[in-house]
Amino acid sequence: MSSSTLTEVMPARREPSLTLVEQRRARRKSYVCRQLVAPFDGSRMPNQEEFEWAMFRDVSSTGVAFLAPKKPATKQLVVAVGPAPFSFLVVETVRISRRDDLDGRPYHVGCRILRELDE
Repeated sequence: MSSSTLTEVMPARREPSLTLVEQRRARRKSYVCRQLVAPFDGSRMPNQEEFEWAMFRDVSSTGVAFLAPKKPATKQLVVAVGPAPFSFLVVETVRISRRDDLDGRPYHVGCRILRELDE
């Protein structure tokens, strides 16, 4: 059997993919920048010291995704978005996974936007 016959009979091997399965209902837009994130207790605005930097990856009308060195401590978070003066969003984590393919193995955190937080 010639090698050309083998390629016709045998399906091509697929390399493992590192792409994530789309889980959002709204279209994502690339939004790569550092923004501030803090745990949210459901009522009070976090203190300035509670905010930590996270590297945002993308945004949609219903959610955001970012990379963080630590797993979020609470299900709900406050995200400071945009340039100062910031807008503050309350988000709920819906997916957290470890990114073994990136240096430092950060957490990839996917969040649903719940509401804007009025100070």
